[in-house]
Parts: sequence; structure tokens; C-alpha cells
Amino acid sequence: MKWLCFAFFAGTALAQDITFPNRTATFTNLQGRVFKDVTLIKADLDGVVWREGAGGGRICYTNLSPALLEAWGIPTNRIGVARARAQRKAATDAQYRAAQAQAAVTDKASRENQQIARREQEKQKDLQDIKDTREIVKELIKTDVELGTQYKNAEANEQLLQKIKDLEEQYRAKWHEEPK
Repeated sequence: MKWLCFAFFAGTALAQDITFPNRTATFTNLQGRVFKDVTLIKADLDGVVWREGAGGGRICYTNLSPALLEAWGIPTNRIGVARARAQRKAATDAQYRAAQAQAAVTDKASRENQQIARREQEKQKDLQDIKDTREIVKELIKTDVELGTQYKNAEANEQLLQKIKDLEEQYRAKWHEEPK
């Protein structure tokens, strides 16, 4: 039971922020950047928060030396905690970006498929219009023959047939098909 309580309080102490009332420091991070006369605000789970005039920032524990952390009274095990949190965040961010990329690919494919389906519907409608027009002309010619007016309306029939040929030409041009 004592170990359980100790582990709980140790974890709680690790998770608590450490505040630095009116503490100014000059230090160099592991990348060689010098921070001169900055005001240390607090040490949270990820790093040390500092301010300089109107600016400021956070330096991750993984970018500070363990000796510096000890000098400031910050447990050095926070380096490992910060590293693990950063790795989890990087993995989560990578998964999110991958999901977003996959969604974009799926969305694009869906839009392309919809466009293909619309074009196919247009194509089928155009074909049906040509067939319907051809059937109307056949009926007109049949009616002319039955009524004995074939020669009177021959010119009109030729015009209708030419219209059908024009429609077929327009169809081929629109859908890039070869004549039959």
C-alpha cells in the first residue's frame, strides 16, 4: 500500500507544473541557441516556458541538458516523459495526416466517378434522342407511303434524314466516336 501511495504521489509530482517566481536566467539549449536574461515562468509536462519582453516561448526538455534541469530543480525524468509525449503526438499527427490524405484521394475518386457517370448518362440520352428522331422519321415516311404522298414530301423526308445524319455527326464529335 505504501508503494502504491508513493507511486501515486510521485506521478502527481511529476505532472505538476513548477513555477519560477521572478527568476531570470541565461542558458544555452542543446542546439547552441543562447537565451540571455529570459524570465522563467514555469516548467510544465513538455518543457520550460520563458518570457523575454513581449515575446517568449517553450523549450522542450529534450532540448535542455539534464544538468541545467537539475540546477533549476526540475526532475530529469521529465526528459523521457516529454520525449514519449512528443513521439505519441507525432504518431497521432501522422495518422491524422494520412487519414486526411486518404479522404482526399477517396473524395477525388468519388468526384471523378460521378463525373464519368454523368457523362455516360448524357451519352445515353444523346443516343436515345437520335433513336427517337430516327423512329419519328420512319413513321413519317411510312405514313407518307400509306397516304400516297411520298413524292410530295420527299424533300421534307430528305431534310429529316439530313437532320438525323447531322445529329449523328454531332454525337460522334461530342463523344469522339468513329462513324459506323
